[in-house]
Amino acid sequence: MADNNNTARWSWFGPAKKSVKPLWVLLAISVVVAFETFVEQTRAYPTYMTLGIIAVAAWLVYEALSHKALVGLLGVIVVIPWLGQLLGTNWLGSSPVVFFLSHSLFAVYVAAAAYTYMGRGELAND
Repeated sequence: MADNNNTARWSWFGPAKKSVKPLWVLLAISVVVAFETFVEQTRAYPTYMTLGIIAVAAWLVYEALSHKALVGLLGVIVVIPWLGQLLGTNWLGSSPVVFFLSHSLFAVYVAAAAYTYMGRGELAND
């Protein structure tokens, strides 16, 4: 019998599954953010991208808490450059290296979530 979510232990990737089907919405978001990695910034960073990335990170951290997946909590760290954009620091525009690393790390984070704790599949202990 499977543990209910309140008594399950924390793990790196959430509850073990027999086979994982990734959440395709997250993979699409990951690709969009990865494409943004290679866009040359000639003007201010778009507010809609900032808000979208923060919303996705908040959703993934919330789901990580409910699935007790430690890897999902990295979203709190990965989203810092975009939180800085809202607060008026121009971290994303300050250096091409920061811009590139921020977007690439966020894309990897979202893809990892799609294949681990957010993935769909039958639990291994069912």
